[in-house]
Amino acid sequence: MSYPLEVARSLIFLAGRNFSMLYQGDYAVYPKNGREKILWLSLFGLNILSTFLWGETHLYAGISDQLFILFPLLAWSAYRLGVIFSSIAVFLTCFGIFSFYAFGFGGTPIPVTEQEYIALLTFIITISLLTYSVAVITLERRLETSRLRYAATHDPLSGLLNTRALKDRLESLMKGGACIKPELGYLEIDQYEEMRRHYGVSGRNMLIKRFGLHLNKILSQSCEIFRIGAGEFAFISKEKGALPRSAHTWLNNPEPYRFEWEKKQFSIIPKACLLPVTSHFDSPHHLLELASAHVNRLSKGKRGLISIDPMDDGVLKDREIRAKWMGKLQQALADDQFRLLYQPIVSLNDKQAAVKNTSTMQHVEILLRLIGDDGSLVEPGIFMPYAEAFNLMPDIDRWVVSKALHLIENDPMLRQPETLCAINLSGQSINDMAFPEYILEQLKNTHVDAKKICFEITETVALSDLKQAAHFFSQLREMGCSVALDDFGTGTASFEYLKRLHVDYLKIDGSFIREIEGNKLDYVIVTAIQDVARTTGAKTIAEYVETDGVLDLLIKLGIDYGQGYIFGRPEEITKSD
Repeated sequence: MSYPLEVARSLIFLAGRNFSMLYQGDYAVYPKNGREKILWLSLFGLNILSTFLWGETHLYAGISDQLFILFPLLAWSAYRLGVIFSSIAVFLTCFGIFSFYAFGFGGTPIPVTEQEYIALLTFIITISLLTYSVAVITLERRLETSRLRYAATHDPLSGLLNTRALKDRLESLMKGGACIKPELGYLEIDQYEEMRRHYGVSGRNMLIKRFGLHLNKILSQSCEIFRIGAGEFAFISKEKGALPRSAHTWLNNPEPYRFEWEKKQFSIIPKACLLPVTSHFDSPHHLLELASAHVNRLSKGKRGLISIDPMDDGVLKDREIRAKWMGKLQQALADDQFRLLYQPIVSLNDKQAAVKNTSTMQHVEILLRLIGDDGSLVEPGIFMPYAEAFNLMPDIDRWVVSKALHLIENDPMLRQPETLCAINLSGQSINDMAFPEYILEQLKNTHVDAKKICFEITETVALSDLKQAAHFFSQLREMGCSVALDDFGTGTASFEYLKRLHVDYLKIDGSFIREIEGNKLDYVIVTAIQDVARTTGAKTIAEYVETDGVLDLLIKLGIDYGQGYIFGRPEEITKSD
């Protein structure tokens, strides 16, 4: 926008907006910089006085050049001191200039003709309007910046501070030293999801607004309040023990908090905990994780406030364990302290051949183990959470892919054309944009046929980022690899999302298989999965098959493959030529 148009726009804004609102905005965005205003007035007074005393000796075009200093002073007030002070500055400047002309102070020529008076008034009006317009434009920009800053740090629904503001505040406090001892309060609305489903979006929004106002009423005098999730809130007290007694009473009240909306009664059960904000924690995320874990210990429907002492709550011990695992996993990657095993996955077309393992093996799953300090093999369920926490899974998956392909290339059984080898990948690798290229490079280096490789991704990982998972699956299939969805049936709305994920195999989660003989619900779920798989063209694999009864039932349902101890336990792959 050109400057003249912006000036015109500011004048319209000035004329059409209520002056009280304008000044309210001025007070809202300009700091209370009293010293700067005193400095401005001092310089203005010195300029007027020096012009009055010595202006006649420094005339330029009939005007004392010292008066020209008034113009940068006006610009200063417009840019830095706000509309209110600029009004005062304009009045003083115009009054001073008019006085000098009217009485000839400082050698300034007195206007004689009507044209000279008109020119003087035009000049005074022009500098007044320019100063006002610059002040208003600056105010508008500051107000917009203030609105954007507010939007970045506040929840739009409740008006409370948001997660970003909380993390920034916690980081600041955690670096504040021992002299500051604030407390973090974490509060969760029990059964929030159920309430959202029953009362809809409007009811949910009204719930958040009302509850936010109620928290503000109880805590605002002693705490900063934040909304950090769907039914999650946090507050930071100024120091330990600063939470008012009324807040303690309300949070520990066994009765639910109730309010009415559209003649419907809401019953809210808040669960909360308090813990000190100290440098013992690695990050705000770690602090919030601990608070959330403790709140979840409260039984469903029970209201209360838990006080946590991190020194007595295993926090330091947990940090030591995490640090130990991080070092061990990094060392394992550097020194090849992982091992690969395989477990057979057999066709269920012929039960006798499958159980005796005399049928041609058509499928194996490659499994990862960590070599423990005593030489034993550590299950992935123990070390994998730490690897994910340290973002080491892409490196571990690269190790697995590289080693597995080299073993497949050299193992007489695995390199058979009909043997399909399944390799597990983590969610972090799915989000690694360079990972598909790495797989393709390893396939070329080992000369392993891509059709022999099936990559397994758990259903929960796939559903956490459906779009990225679908893209990743597509890239794998373009290489010639097949894709399996592991632990199928454990995620939400599994069937709904399956049509968007083109997979070759569905591995039915073992929780549905173990007790399928005596559990009708498991039987119905497995039947439904088999029907859906048949419709989509995917093959089904049942995990944790351990008894003849379960095997008979799976064969009856038409499940394609089985995996479990009844067919064979995991065995270490021995490289041979």
